[in-house]
Amino acid sequence: WAMCRALPGDVRVLALPSGAAAWKDFWMDDIEMFRRVFLCFDNDRAGKQATDKVLRKVGWAKGHTLKVPGLYNDAREAIEAGWAPQLPSM
Repeated sequence: WAMCRALPGDVRVLALPSGAAAWKDFWMDDIEMFRRVFLCFDNDRAGKQATDKVLRKVGWAKGHTLKVPGLYNDAREAIEAGWAPQLPSM
């Protein structure tokens, strides 16, 4: 939820209910309509594996990553410490 407050404008944020391993392929139905999808998983092993898995599902042309700074485990920690995630212009 920290990403909702940190990102500018009309950005929809979807969160996995039980962490990175919870991905279900039918959730692609919820994100198919978007031109770009940004993934921001935790900096742990499960998060890195989920990034690779979901990026393949979304597609390399549509999927992009927002990387949490290496000192932090997740976006919430990084945002609380002052990280301001930026969506790249495309």
